[in-house]
Amino acid sequence: MSSNVTDCQLFINELFPILSGKTRNLNLSLPDCCNSERLQCNREKRLTEILLNHYNLTGFIPSTLSKLKLLTTLDLSDNELIGPIPDTLSQIDLIKLNLTQNQLSGYIPQSILSMKTYNSDNMKFDPHHYLKTNDTPLKNSNENEHLALIIIIPIVVLVFLSIIALLIYIQTSSLKNRKDIEELKKRFDVQTQFEPKNEVSG
Repeated sequence: MSSNVTDCQLFINELFPILSGKTRNLNLSLPDCCNSERLQCNREKRLTEILLNHYNLTGFIPSTLSKLKLLTTLDLSDNELIGPIPDTLSQIDLIKLNLTQNQLSGYIPQSILSMKTYNSDNMKFDPHHYLKTNDTPLKNSNENEHLALIIIIPIVVLVFLSIIALLIYIQTSSLKNRKDIEELKKRFDVQTQFEPKNEVSG
């Protein structure tokens, strides 16, 4: 960003129009745009927080947000934003990011997942953005852990039930074989009792 262009100028002239919002609702003014409760700045009037959640935004997320180098919080949740999640967001030291409840497409860029500040508790996306691809593996997501439990638990239960069924089958077969042996032994004893004994002639 050019040194003669302030964060407020950049946001009002370049970024906000892309989001298709209504600037007048933010009560923005130049050179200071920090009077709005939706925008927070530091002492040097550099933007640190953008809170445009539930604001009827319908455009794309500008990739040029990366020019706001001191931005730490970006909340664009509960809007109707479309398009992909810009990978340029990884160029900002974001601590909090919320893009849920939108109509965004695609997956979370690997560059965002690899950020040192990435944390699934503070950086939130809609569930379908976490779908695993070759380029975008899951990382530190509760959704991934939940999916693993859904898959693993039925398998463990099935294996456990199979082991129990096998043990019951073995025990039943053992009892049946024991009864068969006892029955054969009884028959043999009965047959032996009724067989004529050969007399030895003198």
